Amino acid sequence: MFTGKPVQTLIDALRRVADRHESGYSYVTEDGTIQCEPFHELYRRANRIGRALKAHGLEKGDRLGMILYDSQQFIDSFF
Repeated sequence: MFTGKPVQTLIDALRRVADRHESGYSYVTEDGTIQCEPFHELYRRANRIGRALKAHGLEKGDRLGMILYDSQQFIDSFF
């Protein structure tokens, strides 16, 4: 259970659980296998993608279309 300020965005929620190394999520890959990933890894990858997009000139409120090849890329980019 979390106390304190309520989260406002998905990235705020992810940031809040990223330090809990025992927590994570699962997804099904294209070949049907189940992959488990810790939240801190998702946060690290999502942050890297966000910084790269910002470095390419993307700003808050801009629209972005993406073609992604697998489930993990979608999840990382979604955050």
